[in-house]
Amino acid sequence: SCQQTYRQMCPPDQPPHTSLVTSALDNTTNIQEAVALFRTYLDGLKDIIECSPCLRMDYNILIGNWIPKYLTECSQNDANRLLDTLQVLTSRVQKQPLEHTKFQSSVWQYLSPYVKLKISEEGPLQLVDVSLSLCQLSYTHSDTLKDIIQLFLNNNSTNIGLVRRFLWLLIQQNDLMALLENVPSGSAEPLTVLIVKGWIRCSLLSVDSKNSELSRITNYVAYLPFIADICMDLPSSNDPLVHFIVTTSNKFKAAKDIMERGSLRQRMSRYLTGMDKWVEPFIKQGKSPEIVARIYHIVGLIVSLMPSFVYVKSRPNTVLKGLLDVMFLPLSAYKPDFEPSSHIKAVIAANIHLYIKGLADLGMMHDAYIDRCTEDLVRIYLPWVSGSSRCSLHECVEREDRSARLLLTAICSAFIKRKVSSPHPHCSQALRFLCLIAKRNSKEHRVMSQLVDTCFEHVCDVIMFCDDFHPCKNIAKEVLVSIFESSSFGDEVSEKIIEK
Repeated sequence: SCQQTYRQMCPPDQPPHTSLVTSALDNTTNIQEAVALFRTYLDGLKDIIECSPCLRMDYNILIGNWIPKYLTECSQNDANRLLDTLQVLTSRVQKQPLEHTKFQSSVWQYLSPYVKLKISEEGPLQLVDVSLSLCQLSYTHSDTLKDIIQLFLNNNSTNIGLVRRFLWLLIQQNDLMALLENVPSGSAEPLTVLIVKGWIRCSLLSVDSKNSELSRITNYVAYLPFIADICMDLPSSNDPLVHFIVTTSNKFKAAKDIMERGSLRQRMSRYLTGMDKWVEPFIKQGKSPEIVARIYHIVGLIVSLMPSFVYVKSRPNTVLKGLLDVMFLPLSAYKPDFEPSSHIKAVIAANIHLYIKGLADLGMMHDAYIDRCTEDLVRIYLPWVSGSSRCSLHECVEREDRSARLLLTAICSAFIKRKVSSPHPHCSQALRFLCLIAKRNSKEHRVMSQLVDTCFEHVCDVIMFCDDFHPCKNIAKEVLVSIFESSSFGDEVSEKIIEK
């Protein structure tokens, strides 16, 4: 009966009248009745596909613009049934000894709007299966194939589960991989670059580093030539992405040859390009606190350990600029009423030292942009994070001289102005932070010396010029007392104070 129905619908000299089915949605006010009609049509379509011993060459006209209309109105279960049907149809078509480009482009034309919508939502896994099946119909590097690859591997979607599944299924298709490796020059990024970027993206935005699909992708990436030269032990590490960042940084620092360092920097910059677009939806939406916390930590490690990979002086639109603009310095951050969520405050408090360290390393180039970003970071976020139990800013002062000088100079520049009677509204918080540093490091000669070098005159000016009853005056006195009473206060520190 299915064959008879198909012959009645599709006489040899005429195409199936899918427009009649499409008109059901256009001409009815009862959407439920229309969807029920589509269910019946889909059941018949599936029977035709399964019962026909050999699909005709015009099988592509079994589909039409009813697909996006139906997907707009139906439930998720109905959408999944349609995707299953398209998957069966695509699998049948793949077995036909014919050129499938027309079918491939036709299905993708009607399905792609739904895929683009759902890849940024909680879309079903069938989207990946159908899309990859369409890719497998390619005998050449068709426009449809390029569109699908770009959508899943070079798009800013938030549904990482779909991206991860697509990447895992893709690397298993040997014939398709061989085709993609021969991308025409200049038409797209090389396949290996897309795969490594996809792995970095999935690892960055996946809380579970032991996810089975992600683990298999990691195994594949570990044997790519460039990655294998750096660290083949990725799969055995607790967090492969963190291990990759640390190992790459160590390799760069150990490299003596300028050409080797330049090649490593160029390749890594290529892998990290677009990272700001990957993280932006998660930062703005704040849907997953765990992922947001991971983003700030991993990106902080990148900025801290490989700053020259994400920033080049005087070059516009660097990776670092994009990340800072999204994560710390959006336009809204400069408004007086700006206040991030409590979770973002806590995450920034725990990781901001990583960014200060990276900026300090870049600051050796005497870059005005780096200086401005540092002062903006301190001015905007110190008032919120300095009182947090998770505040990591003190690590900048305690662990490295460059970070200490950069941070303390920025604090004085932003909050502790010279020779003013009315201090900055957040001057008291800045002074309390300096007092904390002095008390925590009373035995650390290096830290106390750095504190005197950068802040002593500013603190003295608060005492000398501030109004007598202003609370900042007493806090400034407490800072000086902490310095004078520290066990590291010796001749050298005394001489520094006398010189000032």
